[in-house]
Amino acid sequence: MKWLAGGVAAVVALGCVGVVAGYGVANVIYHFQTSSEMENLPAPTSERIAHGEYLARVGDCVACHTASGGRPFSGGLPLDTGFGVVLSSNITPDKDTGIGGWSMKQFFLAMRHGQGEDGKRLYPAMPYNTYARVSDDDIIDIKYYLDTLSPVTKAVDSNQMKFPFNIRPLMIGWNMLFLDTDQFEHDATKSAEWNRGRYIVDGLGHCTTCHSPKNIFGGDGAYLSGAVLQDWHAPNINGNGWPQVADWSEEDIAEYLKTGVNRHAIASGPMAEAIQNSTQHMEMSDLHAVATYLKSLETSEPTSMPALATMSPPSHTTKLTYDSLCATCHSPEGTGAKDLGPALRGNTAILGSGGASTTMRMILSGGYSAKTATHPTGFAMPSFAWKLNDHEAADLANYIRNAWGNVSPAISTDEVKAMRTKVASTARTD
Repeated sequence: MKWLAGGVAAVVALGCVGVVAGYGVANVIYHFQTSSEMENLPAPTSERIAHGEYLARVGDCVACHTASGGRPFSGGLPLDTGFGVVLSSNITPDKDTGIGGWSMKQFFLAMRHGQGEDGKRLYPAMPYNTYARVSDDDIIDIKYYLDTLSPVTKAVDSNQMKFPFNIRPLMIGWNMLFLDTDQFEHDATKSAEWNRGRYIVDGLGHCTTCHSPKNIFGGDGAYLSGAVLQDWHAPNINGNGWPQVADWSEEDIAEYLKTGVNRHAIASGPMAEAIQNSTQHMEMSDLHAVATYLKSLETSEPTSMPALATMSPPSHTTKLTYDSLCATCHSPEGTGAKDLGPALRGNTAILGSGGASTTMRMILSGGYSAKTATHPTGFAMPSFAWKLNDHEAADLANYIRNAWGNVSPAISTDEVKAMRTKVASTARTD
């Protein structure tokens, strides 16, 4: 989970430790240690375990807690936070290296307050700031499900952060600034479907983790207004900015989350992974609830398209490059081809300043869509890094982002060169 880092963060964060060292941690621990609710738990019935499995799917737990080639839920996946790397923990019920020895109280502390084993502070790469809104019953069911997994003995040294961010108590200050542990409250003025959608989006779905920009401390900025995550653009989904998903219907949103494809787009990058591991397994009623909530965020007067300086018309060579490399799957008019390639005209993932990174990454490294029940083989786009130099790739990216009525800031040759270096570096470490 990539946060926006700033040099001032270390100094201010260190200062926070001294200011908030006594912040109500003791009260939090005391609440759970003395809570009678944690002493009289319901039985882990097959129904509750099955419900816990479904909720773990909604929360996409397997994605972060499974390393490439590793056993599911056994941890070890590197997560680039922008401040350094943390490795996801082992959450199988192994008693020595997993959470098999955890009580329900300990699990609640981790899910709601970011407190791990032996009181260690968790980093919010584990989105406990959104899981804090999940109901008691749902957290209990998730723990019941995790307890049924096959134990995997795998020790993970999660904290790979560099000084000073490797000092876990810094998270006390972060929690004071950004952690809201208030439970989800049902809005009686809204429908049950709307409330269910907000509960998923703001809770287990942890949509803000990718779709809300991060400040210099890694805290969430403007709600669901879009962000760049590991050089992938997570677009604005609150309907109040440009580009946006305002022209998607509720059915479009539900279809996209279920299948990875709709009439507007084909998911790729981290979103494809989220659909493959999580949302395709969700019930359609829940997906429609999410769509209902997201559509309700739109205003009647969304922000207008920004005015940009007129770009030079694309060269004949650039048009030929698009026609030879892209038109077969995306069509000459950028309208896409069913079951082959998404539309590029009006595609929110590639437009605007945030979409520059996704456009460059797709041209240079290609990508894969989600493999779902409806599209079991997925779709693939090849890399063109071998064929296009930096100047040619920049011209193609600018053509795509400014043809057919699209309007986006220009991408420079230097930006393409920097992205090419990142892509090559990522390929070497994957």
